Amino acid sequence: MEFLPVLWSPLSRGAVHGDMTVRLHFVTATLAQTDTPYRDEALRRFRLIRAVKLALNGFSGGADEQGRSFSQFQYSGSDTDHNHEQICEDLEEWRTHCIDCSASVDDGYILTPRNVTLDTGDIFADAFSEEMV
Repeated sequence: MEFLPVLWSPLSRGAVHGDMTVRLHFVTATLAQTDTPYRDEALRRFRLIRAVKLALNGFSGGADEQGRSFSQFQYSGSDTDHNHEQICEDLEEWRTHCIDCSASVDDGYILTPRNVTLDTGDIFADAFSEEMV
């Protein structure tokens, strides 16, 4: 499994978001050839790739207590090994969009730069004293 570099962009209050690509390397070894009675054995690697595709279909992560989440994985690319030697490496890529709000979450609560009211979300004026907050 390989995580490609992510370019993060700011949202607000320290939160960031970006597209993440995950590349899976499927390395299989066999002496079987597709033009022999062992054809089924030679094609087993593609059944493994298909099973992983089905497992990742609809896979996503809702926001955790630190404010990190990711959208559904989208299948975005593949590179099939055509070497046909004893070891084959097939590359499959999935992309997702990630949001990281962990810089603005403390003990499960969103941090705000100023005090806000609980009923309307309005920012308190500086004229109010601490006991009014």
